[in-house]
Amino acid sequence: FLKVCVWDAELRELRAECYIKEGEPSKAISDLKAAAKLKNDNTEAFYKISRIYYQLGDHELSLSEVRECLKLDQDHKQCFSLYKQVKKLNKQIESAEELIREGRYEDAINKYDSVMKTEPEVPIYATRAKERICHCLSKNQQATEAIKACTEVLQLEPTNVNALKDRAEAYLLEDLYEE
Repeated sequence: FLKVCVWDAELRELRAECYIKEGEPSKAISDLKAAAKLKNDNTEAFYKISRIYYQLGDHELSLSEVRECLKLDQDHKQCFSLYKQVKKLNKQIESAEELIREGRYEDAINKYDSVMKTEPEVPIYATRAKERICHCLSKNQQATEAIKACTEVLQLEPTNVNALKDRAEAYLLEDLYEE
């Protein structure tokens, strides 16, 4: 039907729901963005786009989209609730990254522990937080803890280059050259 009715926002939203259920979030986002442009004040589309980005671990794009929803309706309960959650998480991650840039690794580890408490439901945030904790421990020359943390990340993502690199540096600190 969409080949005939390309300007139908409802059909695009319906197809986006199908894409979500099929595990095709990027296709769902594409249809929802089109639906948001085709229908005035489509807060629901912006909310759904924001939720998808959030589930994918892209807190910055999620924040941007939920703000679009609130521009259309500042009292939208779902968008406001999501906005508070994403804003808090985004602020914690930005703060942690700033601490890393300053070389304040212990503080960054504490901040990333907070990230995991703020968002326990979406696994990608815990994985990214653990990856950054692994990095901090390695940089802070806490080799034993770094090896443990990096190995935990690698059990979740065996090809995580950052965790492999940070664990290798920790092995070097411990003179474990074979590993």
